[in-house]
Amino acid sequence: MMRAPLFFLGAASQAWVGGYSSAPLVAAIYQPAMAPVGLLLAVLGNVVGTYLGLAVAQVLSGLAT
Repeated sequence: MMRAPLFFLGAASQAWVGGYSSAPLVAAIYQPAMAPVGLLLAVLGNVVGTYLGLAVAQVLSGLAT
């Protein structure tokens, strides 16, 4: 379905589970030059997840009142 390389899926899922330290390792297993991409995926996931979580909290807070 997707034409993205497989290491994106592996690095993104490991970034979600393992955080900053393990995502570059998984990306480097697929392609050694992609370790920085794994780190960027981990950082991007944390930034997006934080703001998305805050937005959902605001919406649910508004629905509760």
